This record gives sequence, structure tokens and C-alpha cells, in this order.
Amino acid sequence: MDDSINKHLIIPCHSAGMGSILNGAVAGLLYAEITGRTPLIYWNAYCKYMPTAYETHHNAYTDFFQETSTHSIEYLLTRSQKVFPSKTTILNIDKVIQAYQGKFADLCSTHTDDFDVLLFPLYVSIEAVAQLLPEEHALHGADTSSITRWIAELYIEIRPEIKQQVDIFWNEHFKNESHVVTLHIREGDKYREAVLPNYNKYKATADAYLKKHPNAKIFLASDSDTAINYFQQRYGPRLITSTATRSSGRKGVHRMRNDGTKIGNEIVFDAECLSRGTHFIGLDESNVFQWVCHITKRGREHRFTAESVQHGISDLIFNRRNLKKCIQDTLKEKIR
Repeated sequence: MDDSINKHLIIPCHSAGMGSILNGAVAGLLYAEITGRTPLIYWNAYCKYMPTAYETHHNAYTDFFQETSTHSIEYLLTRSQKVFPSKTTILNIDKVIQAYQGKFADLCSTHTDDFDVLLFPLYVSIEAVAQLLPEEHALHGADTSSITRWIAELYIEIRPEIKQQVDIFWNEHFKNESHVVTLHIREGDKYREAVLPNYNKYKATADAYLKKHPNAKIFLASDSDTAINYFQQRYGPRLITSTATRSSGRKGVHRMRNDGTKIGNEIVFDAECLSRGTHFIGLDESNVFQWVCHITKRGREHRFTAESVQHGISDLIFNRRNLKKCIQDTLKEKIR
């Protein structure tokens, strides 16, 4: 490798929403920090947030966040002599990422130390990487939230133009407001992954805060037209939303084949807005909840209080996923 280039770790993304791939990036960044490598987060293959038209090795991560390396992937892979997995080049990097199912244990083996560039697996949990933290490290034994905040402080910062967009929006709607409750409701395709609380649960949680602060305004971020309409009918003009792309059905906005850059910008914009209030309400099982609380600058600095809605009995009993599992289990019992 060129003597002017540090050893690097390329961190790709898996096929998921932005909150999830940011979690994957945090794991990769932690590994880079432990091994002393410079991280290059590279969102291309599998990324749902690519622009409509783009160059072959366009890196969508840098459309939303500031670079973690001064070098591009083209620069690295044309000047590196030893890359892991072997035979990876700039000509086949995206195909290698799509096919790479390497085990994290392979990457951790000692024979990779001498490689100029390593490719991180598509997804490794933060908990798995944290096991490599040496005992003398300040974060040894720390929980995932603390690790995420520490990594985000070192590496993850939104692009200044997106921050400026948020500043303008916030000053227009919430300037001089002493109390703002921010509310996140994810729907779309999320019903396939988790039990989602009823809208009334979110409203009850918000109302409890509004009872203490009756003049507070509300910012709502959601991928659901239904959720927006529901809360607009109940809170009227005190409710503010962004002009984001939303779904009226069971399809996540990142799977709607719209301009990925536009969708990604809207998601980062909303996440940043959610961190600007005095009290944040969401579902702590959501990746966006963790993003707002631990990756945004105000979240890292504990500048707001946060609260998760709680599932009700009806949410658990009448959830479609639970109902399907119940039917399957019943049929299995009958077959026996």
C-alpha cells in the first residue's frame, strides 16, 4: 500500500432501513477503533438510498453523513496490495460485497493483520464486536447504548447542509418554544418485524406530557399517512410534520423505488428533528428510537428526555404475526 495511506476497514451495508444499517455501521466502526484501522463506510451494494442515477462506485453514505476517511474506495482499492477477502478489486468490489458471507471469526483471525484493507461482513451485532474490547479499555463491559454514543461521537455526523435544513425548519415552527414533544411512529412494513402499539398508546403517552406542559407543541415523524391523519385530527394546528414521503399501506418507504437520496435525506432530517425537542416519544424496539437517543448529537449529549410507549394486551393478542403463529402451533398440535 502507498505509505501515505493507513490500513483501512471497508464497512458495507445490508439490505434494510437506515436505522438498521446505521447499527451495522456502528459495529464496523467499533471494530475499526479496536484494530486501529481507518474506517470507510461504503453504502452501494444492497443500499436502499441510492440516487436514481449514479456512478458505479457512488457512496450513498456521504450523501447524508460526513466522510470517515479522506480516501475514496476507488483510491484505496487501486493502491492496496493486500485486500481481504483475497482477489477483491475495484472492478468487482460490489459483487464481492453481494456475495460475501464471511464469518466475523474469519475477520478476527490473526492472519488478517497484515492486510492493507479488510472488508467487514454485511452485518455483525455491536454486542459481538464489543466482546473484543480489551479489559483496559474504558468501554470494556459497557452496554450497547454507551458504546453507540461513544462511536457516534467519534465518527458519525450529518452533512452540514442537512443540519442547515433542520435549523431553518425548526426556527420556522418552534423558535422560542420552551416545550416541544417529538413523536415517532413507524408503520409501513414494520408490522412484519415487531408488535406495534395502538395509536392510542402513543396519544396517551403524549397527553401525559401535554398535561404537565399544556402549551407544548408537537412534532410527529412517521412513514404512515394514516398515523399523520389520526394525530392531525386530534391535535390540530399544534401538530407539525415534515413534508416526507409516506406510505398508505404495508410497504416501507425505502422499498417504494422512489429516489433513494430523497428518501434518505427525509429520514435523516426527521431523525434530527426528533432530537430537537424537550421530550421524545417512540418505541424502544425501533432502530430509529436508538438512533435518535444515541447517535444524534443532542441524543449523545442527553439534551432531551425520552420515553417508550408500552404494549397493551390487545396489541400482543391481536397482532397479525402472533395470530399466524398461534394458528400454526394449533395445527402442529392436531397433527401430533
